[in-house]
Amino acid sequence: MTKESLERIDIEGMYVAVRSFPELLREGRRRALQAETHGWPGTGINGVVVAGMGGSAIGGDILSVLAANHATVPIVVSRSYSLPAWVGSNTAVVTSSYSGNTEETLAAFDDACARGARVLAISTGGELAAKAEEQDIPLVNLPAGIQPRAALPHSLSALLTVTEPLQLTDVKPDHWAEAASITDAQSKVMAKVTDPDNPAVVLARALHGYFPVIYSSEQFAAANTRWRNQIHENAKSLAVG
Repeated sequence: MTKESLERIDIEGMYVAVRSFPELLREGRRRALQAETHGWPGTGINGVVVAGMGGSAIGGDILSVLAANHATVPIVVSRSYSLPAWVGSNTAVVTSSYSGNTEETLAAFDDACARGARVLAISTGGELAAKAEEQDIPLVNLPAGIQPRAALPHSLSALLTVTEPLQLTDVKPDHWAEAASITDAQSKVMAKVTDPDNPAVVLARALHGYFPVIYSSEQFAAANTRWRNQIHENAKSLAVG
């Protein structure tokens, strides 16, 4: 494979977007740290709900895995128009939509507000951002300009950052630097598209023409889901796990 042939095939710019993972990870955290969250979510929280679809929901799945052996309150990812029945005034609800116009997430936002939950929004704009600003709901405003399915590092780092006050995970500041360093190294390897030993190229060739079935332990369930979804959306191929 040559760089020219890759650019000809990759009409949506996913190669550049994936290679930008380290920068997007840093930017999402930076935006979250700069956001005016007004002390969100406060004290006495009895549960956390992450409402979103696609990549926005995957961020919640990853948070849930990271928190499995640390959090003292339940964490639920809601991919629906309505929230769980137990959501109330002591529940922290993060509504995440890259475009800000995801129908299910907008409905979940309205549901959370109607129940008096402690709501925060993550978005690049759209109706979700407008609703949040209108109701004085804390908002993490992410930069637009990439495919929503490539925005996971934005939404994930923002989600992990805004939920830090809840101490759901044992992620420490030095872990962010380590994650950035690892993804920087991976990005440099991915840049060598003409290298026949490039792990991404080797894996793509191995999967071509086959029906991938991805096995993982429970702790890697979110990564399993993410990988399958990326095969569906980018390779337009079926994968199960």
